[in-house]
Amino acid sequence: MNPIYRVTLSTLGVLVLVATVHESWRLFINKMFDVKNDGWLVSSLHCFSALNNSRKILSMRVSSSSDNLSCIHGIRFISTLWVVIGHTWLKGLLFSSALNPNTVQFVSYYI
Repeated sequence: MNPIYRVTLSTLGVLVLVATVHESWRLFINKMFDVKNDGWLVSSLHCFSALNNSRKILSMRVSSSSDNLSCIHGIRFISTLWVVIGHTWLKGLLFSSALNPNTVQFVSYYI
């Protein structure tokens, strides 16, 4: 794996971990999140919280602005991301030098 990818994914992972621990701590001490009092740094960190984001994605509340479930947008994003990752992986598999060239021609003929 490329070192740039490792650094990027590690940074995102640390951000998600720190934000989730911070939100868990605030829930434990029963201190609610307030944009005005917390400042821009905590507000920015709060965007990466796995608790907050999973709560929003898995929410079954009907949004007031339209007649659809708001969790559908999150499910649609995750499924689209899954398709993009799958096609990226398949492209790397088909054009890598690890496979038999005859197999690559056979598979690419049917795709």
